[in-house]
Amino acid sequence: MADVAVAFLWHYHQPDYRHPRTREALLPWTRLHGVKDYYAMAKIAAEFPAVRQNFNLVPSMLDQLLEIAGGTADLYLRYSRKPASELSPEERAFIVAEFFSTNWRTMIEPFPRFAELLGLSGKKSAQSAHDAARRFGRQDLLDLQVWFNLVWFHPYSREKERLVAGLIEKERGFTEDEKNKLLDLQIELLGEVVPLYGALADSGQAELTTSPYYHPILPLLCDIETAHQAMPGVPLPLEFPRAPEDALTQMRKAIRRHEELFGTRPSGVWPSEGGVSTQVIDILAQAGIDWCATDEEILSATLSGSGRVLRLDGPGRAELLYRGYRAESNGHSVKVVFRDHYLSDLIGFTYYAYDPSEAAANFVNHLHRIAETAARKGSGTWIVPVILDGENAWEAYPCGGLVFLRELFGLLSVSKRVRTTRISDYLEDADLKPLSGLFAGSWIGHSFRVWVGEELNNKAWNCLGRTRKALVKARDRLSEEAAGQAWEQIHMAEGSDWFWWLSQQHSSPHDEQFDILFRTHLAGVFEAIGEEIPPFVDEPILRVAEAAYTQPYALLDVRIDGRRSDYFEWLCAGRYDPAGDQGAMARPAGSLVKEIYFGFDLDNFYLRIDLTSDAAELPDASLAVRFLEPGEVELRAESLRSKTLMTQARTEVGEMAANRFVELAIPFRALGIRQGQRAKFQVELSTPGGAVERLPFSGPIVFTSPTDEFDQVQWQV
Repeated sequence: MADVAVAFLWHYHQPDYRHPRTREALLPWTRLHGVKDYYAMAKIAAEFPAVRQNFNLVPSMLDQLLEIAGGTADLYLRYSRKPASELSPEERAFIVAEFFSTNWRTMIEPFPRFAELLGLSGKKSAQSAHDAARRFGRQDLLDLQVWFNLVWFHPYSREKERLVAGLIEKERGFTEDEKNKLLDLQIELLGEVVPLYGALADSGQAELTTSPYYHPILPLLCDIETAHQAMPGVPLPLEFPRAPEDALTQMRKAIRRHEELFGTRPSGVWPSEGGVSTQVIDILAQAGIDWCATDEEILSATLSGSGRVLRLDGPGRAELLYRGYRAESNGHSVKVVFRDHYLSDLIGFTYYAYDPSEAAANFVNHLHRIAETAARKGSGTWIVPVILDGENAWEAYPCGGLVFLRELFGLLSVSKRVRTTRISDYLEDADLKPLSGLFAGSWIGHSFRVWVGEELNNKAWNCLGRTRKALVKARDRLSEEAAGQAWEQIHMAEGSDWFWWLSQQHSSPHDEQFDILFRTHLAGVFEAIGEEIPPFVDEPILRVAEAAYTQPYALLDVRIDGRRSDYFEWLCAGRYDPAGDQGAMARPAGSLVKEIYFGFDLDNFYLRIDLTSDAAELPDASLAVRFLEPGEVELRAESLRSKTLMTQARTEVGEMAANRFVELAIPFRALGIRQGQRAKFQVELSTPGGAVERLPFSGPIVFTSPTDEFDQVQWQV
């Protein structure tokens, strides 16, 4: 019998992009990921019937898929359908602005005609979409309509569908008839998604699990103050009430929808963003859930008893991590497994840059080493949960991950030491170790830092709380229909995505749409209860803050030693002053950071953090530097005594020194930043005592990396 059972859990989720009034999705990602990833992942899994898998399907995402498969268009599909010769100037500009929204490296540059259209658009230079659209003839626009939709067909479909392969080969000069046949094929494939996963479950190859209906962070609904367990010093919204009944409703509704679609009740759940707490155990148990999964850092923090994350990388890591647990609270219990953070992130963030066959072999070798350890310990079969988003990673992989997945599943199909498992099968006979409660946190840094605690997402929580209080106050006079409509809008507004995007940490070209959708749900509550929409619902949550920082005006020559080596060393750097930040009202007492300097030479990004006390006095403080553009990269040092930073894949990068202040040097190549490219970053410093400071308060620092002519241009200016 194999000594290791690997449990893949692929999580499928998209924000609810549907406008509450029109039902038209404002963004196309549910449709496009459905055509590419959700369809192909099921088809690839079916090629390897011996490989057991687990798929987590968020109900609101499935609803969107089914609506589009049933004929409801999203905005981008409507603009794709319209004949190119009939597009208005505004529609032409929209298509030129939006139809290159994909991974350029893997989904545009390999196709010469699509790359040609990108060049024609001037996307790499700053200009209005209306100006760019004037360069597009009718055939250019028609080809762009086709290519934007064509590249979202997975390479699996390019193998199997003649229409897709034929259009790629044709390359240009598409007809309206060809375009419509392609869009019809999208709808056809979307209609197959739910039956495909149902068939995998019926055959016994896959276990299907669910998440709370609209993907809320359950611990924050139950008691938003649980965020203080991981972030004791962070400011929290004051107007959002405890709402455990909403958490229970979201779970029960998800279970009912899962039963409607797949004919069976789900045993397991992936709580939204892996968010758990002791109170969530009660909610899941009341809903009839047998097991849940979350991240290994939650296990570590739970076992430590202090909320501090133990480093699960010592000799005892395997025995702690690769087993099932029973989390207990108030007489309730739920089985729990904890994801292997490192192995999951290898697939999610690292292997795309490697040869697919070598990456698959490397992953299986990791599993074989775990099996060898299990055999030596003689403690039965271990479970290795590998849990990640089932769509986002593949955009960066060559061939959409097709070669990697086939290689990986092929190796696992014949392995003698490693088997694959459905999580319920493993837990049925597992020796479960009891846990008294669960640390309140998520799979991102065992905390809720990306959804609460900032000026903007706290404002969103307060808006939601005020709206919910108005509904509770009015409920006794409402009809059953009006109450149902109002509560539905509340539950939709509780989704995690609004608070993710309504923050300073994350940004996309579509932030305004997220702001509008969130506030439209709140407006729908007041419309349902027959009250005037209050001003706070009409006021945008996002705003452009006045910059509290200056830009670098010369290349730096920095020695990383944590000291002032030379008077001129940081003289030409950009400088951020927290005292001048418009968002400083959210600044916690006992601030850690006095000011920040940043700059670069042609190869490296430099950062200096001046603390309110010498860095040497805070050796156990941890530091995170998060780049939000051009790609999301987080670098972390668990201690200021560190000499380097760690990537999400736990690779050491750059140089670091702390003495009078903290200095860092990070190669631009490690950040994926090219010359002349715009970049955004934030800094977070936290201490063991619970103080957390994330800067800037009112939004990330934005700069442009230097070109070879940087010093010459600055001198001329």
